[in-house]
Amino acid sequence: MNMKNILLTFILVFGSFSFAMHHEKDEFVKPEPTFKMALLSTYELGKGSSYGALQREMIQYQKDQVKSGYSACGLYKHEFGSIRGFYTYCYFNDLEHFASIMDSRGPDNLNERQNFASHTDHIVNVQERNLTAGPPYVVYVKYVFASSLSINEADSAARKIFEVYNTAFGGCNMFGHYWGPENATYFTCGYENYSDFAVKSTKVSEIMVANLADVALHVVSHSDDLLSKVDLN
Repeated sequence: MNMKNILLTFILVFGSFSFAMHHEKDEFVKPEPTFKMALLSTYELGKGSSYGALQREMIQYQKDQVKSGYSACGLYKHEFGSIRGFYTYCYFNDLEHFASIMDSRGPDNLNERQNFASHTDHIVNVQERNLTAGPPYVVYVKYVFASSLSINEADSAARKIFEVYNTAFGGCNMFGHYWGPENATYFTCGYENYSDFAVKSTKVSEIMVANLADVALHVVSHSDDLLSKVDLN
């Protein structure tokens, strides 16, 4: 190999190495999504506040979450249930993916006005993902099981209940607690409108009575929140 070829090879190798180092330092490269984990969050509307200001803030926040590296994010708003406010989700692959996003954040703006009253974050494992598109409406289901159950026993009970919703709604997602303020299992199921909800809700009751009415599931608490989708565009 002559000197010219040696020099060209050195430039190409060094240039590629320099580009890779610059790429790694200055920007986060979003990995191919596997949707194995998610961040589920709630933002409660403050007393006397209007939805408008918080909705605009949440739309921009979710757009920024996608830019920061999350695989996909979405936003839903309270229709019926416990928290009058907004429900968000963002998918990520694993904790290394999550760490890359969190460690690349800029400093917090301590002077930024907070338009919500209370807020929760739940890092969850995606146990079943059959609802892959964002439907116009979602039922957000939460089950908490007795602490006397083993992890496997609680998971078995949760899956029995999940199959009821999954069958009735034609495909739901199931999330298991990983980090957060409560040890719960969550389902999300979609519906097109309230006529569709009426049909699917009736199926839930029928299947539940037929299959689980006499089964001890050791449920400590349970909630269903009905939500409507907020377009991020």
